[in-house]
Amino acid sequence: MSAILCLCFLLSSVLCDALEVANNFRTDPSRVISVDQHHRTVYVVQAEESEGSPHDLRDEGDRVRRDAEGPQNPHVTTATLHDNHSQLVVHWAGEESDVIIALARTPPGNKKSSSALFVSYDYGKTYSNIQKNFLHLPNGTVTVISQFYHSPMDNRRYIFADSEHSFLWRTTDYGQTVMPCPCPFRPSDLLLHRRQPQLLLGYDSTSKQLWKSDNFGETWMLIQEKVKAYFWGEEPYDDPTAIYVTREEPGGVITVLRSDDYFQDSTKLHVILQRADRFEIRGPYLFATKTVQLLGSPFPNSVQLWTSFKRSPMRAANFHTRRHITELIVVDAEEDAVMVCVIHSPGDANLYVSDRQGLSYSRSLDNVLHYNPRGVLFTLFGDEAFADVHRVAGLSGVYLASQVFRDNRSHHLQGNGLHKEYYPSKKRSLVSFDKGGTWEVLQAPATDAYGHPLHCSENCSLHVTQKYGRLENFGRRLSPVLTKASAPGLILASGSVGKFLSNKPNVYISTNAGVRWRETLQGPHDFAFGDHGGVLVAIRQNGTTKSIRYSVDEGETWQEMALSSEPLTIYGMLTEPGERTAVFTIFGAKADKTHSWLIFQVNLTHVLGQPCSDDDYKDWSPADEKGISCLLGRKMVYRRRTPHAHCYNGRNYDRPVRSINCTCSRLDFECDEGYRLLVDSEHCVQDPDFDGVPMLPPASCNHTYQRTRGYRKVSGDTCSGGDVERSLSSEAVPCPVHEAREFILFSRRSSIKRYDLATGHLETLPLVNVHSISALDFNYRTNCLYWADLGHDSIQRVCLNGSREQQLVHGNLRGVEGLALDPSSSLLYWVNSQAPTIEVSRLDGSQRKVLLNSPFLERPRSLALAPQQGLLFWTDWGDHATISRATMAGSNPVHIVSTNLHWPNGVALDGDRIYWTDAFFDRIESAKLNGDDRVVLLSQGVPHPYAIAIYKNSMYWGDWERESIFTASKIDGSGIRALLQRLGNILDLKVYHQGSQNGLSACSVSNGNCSHLCLPSGPGQRICTCPNGSTPGLPQSSGDVLCDESTLDADCGAQYRCDNGHCINPLWRCDGDNDCLDGSDENNCGEFV
Repeated sequence: MSAILCLCFLLSSVLCDALEVANNFRTDPSRVISVDQHHRTVYVVQAEESEGSPHDLRDEGDRVRRDAEGPQNPHVTTATLHDNHSQLVVHWAGEESDVIIALARTPPGNKKSSSALFVSYDYGKTYSNIQKNFLHLPNGTVTVISQFYHSPMDNRRYIFADSEHSFLWRTTDYGQTVMPCPCPFRPSDLLLHRRQPQLLLGYDSTSKQLWKSDNFGETWMLIQEKVKAYFWGEEPYDDPTAIYVTREEPGGVITVLRSDDYFQDSTKLHVILQRADRFEIRGPYLFATKTVQLLGSPFPNSVQLWTSFKRSPMRAANFHTRRHITELIVVDAEEDAVMVCVIHSPGDANLYVSDRQGLSYSRSLDNVLHYNPRGVLFTLFGDEAFADVHRVAGLSGVYLASQVFRDNRSHHLQGNGLHKEYYPSKKRSLVSFDKGGTWEVLQAPATDAYGHPLHCSENCSLHVTQKYGRLENFGRRLSPVLTKASAPGLILASGSVGKFLSNKPNVYISTNAGVRWRETLQGPHDFAFGDHGGVLVAIRQNGTTKSIRYSVDEGETWQEMALSSEPLTIYGMLTEPGERTAVFTIFGAKADKTHSWLIFQVNLTHVLGQPCSDDDYKDWSPADEKGISCLLGRKMVYRRRTPHAHCYNGRNYDRPVRSINCTCSRLDFECDEGYRLLVDSEHCVQDPDFDGVPMLPPASCNHTYQRTRGYRKVSGDTCSGGDVERSLSSEAVPCPVHEAREFILFSRRSSIKRYDLATGHLETLPLVNVHSISALDFNYRTNCLYWADLGHDSIQRVCLNGSREQQLVHGNLRGVEGLALDPSSSLLYWVNSQAPTIEVSRLDGSQRKVLLNSPFLERPRSLALAPQQGLLFWTDWGDHATISRATMAGSNPVHIVSTNLHWPNGVALDGDRIYWTDAFFDRIESAKLNGDDRVVLLSQGVPHPYAIAIYKNSMYWGDWERESIFTASKIDGSGIRALLQRLGNILDLKVYHQGSQNGLSACSVSNGNCSHLCLPSGPGQRICTCPNGSTPGLPQSSGDVLCDESTLDADCGAQYRCDNGHCINPLWRCDGDNDCLDGSDENNCGEFV
């Protein structure tokens, strides 16, 4: 890998600092810019005028812990360039090359520009001035090299640009020979192709023209005009020659275009997006912003983020917030997710994390610290605007973030000055190990660098400076957090311990990805590491120095070494990108003399000793440090050098990595769109700023849809299985079903179907969790379906409005073959044919009670209710088959039909008559509610009648042998006809209409004033009774029974106990659903901040 370093000696500037920036936007080439690592990496280091009195680091030698000498002393060489230009741009050729190119220049825009070009062929030990090779242009004008460009494909190729005189110098041998070439445009910027070394784009910011060369800049062709920004496409998502541009159209609007043929054929031009503000490419993602006036919005203009994943059509991302969005900053777009800072006003910004598509966002962190120097701006890792969030390199899902408290004094930091709008004075640091799913404070070290206790207690933690710290601390240029992929788990940072970040920083180190920290140096320092993290180097900031410090044991001890016998001003320190060597390059000048560049090469290879052997390494996993098994669904195991092994990893060290997949835990989930973390909690609750309906079914919903529980798996997380995944993952729930006025419901083993009597439409109801349905009923008032499932040993419910299925009763259900509701009394009845018992509960399954059992029951089967009369009817298949009746309280049971019966199956009520089927005698009969006036309605053409229902003048029944539903007159059985055929065995069948559940019972109002169960016991009568598991108290004069509260079964185990005694999954608490049915699971869900 190669890199470019730009070092600035600008005494009047304080913001041109040691920043690694990415030149993704080429709309303003006059500013300091760079491109992503596929092109080149640019660093900007400020050489400032010294603050305060000269300072010799050796004066504080008593504060440095010294160890015995290592195997050998470090090796230092000094290169004197004899050059006083104010900027130095340095580039490592990389790819095992020892070539380093250094361009000394005046800042862009300076009226008296000049340059000097240096090259090192011995990895920075010596430099030669090769400016003489570029001394004069063909017309005699002195060449001023403003920038140079390096081929990502061929590290020998460079192009040196003289923008002022429209001239290029090209080399294919590291500058040993150069080829002059006039340029037909002013080359403000060049962009070399990643795979084809001869191919490059050139841009003239003055004329806004885009040019193309396919012979390494020798000749050029104009391909577009009025260009604001341009990009090569990225493989494998784009064609190798794909070019994206943002073009200014008449009226000033911006259009995003793509061409695969260099814009030669206008018919093949792809319009990506119109009326865009900014555009960017990041791997599989395309990003753009648009400023729009939203219909009905009270805000004048809002900023939208538009996204494409893997080159799908661009779509507007959804943050679902009622608040005004003024700006957006894409913080991170790695690991199949996008992290965006949404700015509502100066000082008011929240962090959001997307799904894999980058379209659906959920709020991750409130009040994230950010910097934005001007108006509407969109940027990826740009040097203009940023959120103070750092992705820890080399590890998946680990982020550091700075959070600001909005109640403090604030100003706005703008340009090079401080303006009264936004300047947060109270900031704290947080870390996330699950890609923003949850955040926690940084654990403060127990002692300082000298072993003294820090006494960090309540509301005290570690806080580290990031990019923002370099802008606000003008007196000291605090180094931002340092992490590298070459050293997974190693973090160096400036910071402080306390309630908030202070302006007296020390240096802290974490060797376990931010789980634990140590204070390693006191005072502000610049720092870097090399040899894959095997060696650390630090230079004290502020003032001058003669020496540096280094550590070979991960900062446990430090040694000091001299750079110079004279005081030095240090401007910056780097290693070759990849940090594979132990060679550090330090840039500075003598402090007491006129500025002249010095470059120190510090080689610590020999300090580390011999190359490492297998015994010098150990396996390390960041998940182990957290005391958990996995992070992001897998356990990543890295091979790391042990801290006290004095050995050398080497440039060619290839770190082994193993991945082990895991079952899911809470850390594998983040809050879903429309939800947010409860303060200081891991629970996701509905976001009050969310402007949508988070559980709304899709517009096209056929059978079921996935409905969120408020959580979603972190994008890129690979975990699978386990109770947590089952509890937190979205659930398949039935699609909403439109209400019908009059219809038949009938069940088969694996489905329930609805037949509309008015239209003849037949549909299968969208049930998910069914196994062996045996009985059903329906609450017409609430549009909710109830059924018994023998396979699950449960009674379940689903409301046909898109709600999830609920298990109401579970266990000790021995063959439920009959089910009946009384919506007016909120009661649910069922028969356990194998028990045998008849039971009752509330409609939510609570307060279960056995009403009847043997010897009165033998094998009860079907069930019917007459709530206004307070009566309960059932059929019994026992040795003495009967049709029986009791009150709905289970009192006064009596057999109303007990002769000439064998297999009485279905039973139905209509007015003052009862109807039933007999599958042995193959007939349908009717009688009055007391058993009198018994009539055989059908005895022919009914080979195996089962379930039966009555509506108006007709009766409906299912026949097992003919696998059909028939209808005939309920008066005399005439007019028999098949309604539906080829259905299989019909286990239950009922008819519903608007008046089918009208009427009130004595329990309909205020639960009959009962404390627990209210059961109708006759016309206008009721009994108050107690559920199973309770001890009845003394009977009252009214006959009611008071329940002994102390004996009620109040143990919900690990479940949440509702106020009504119902037990629910604790994860359903505060999820926006009334799972308790009394609202108690949604009470006291906390405040949002």
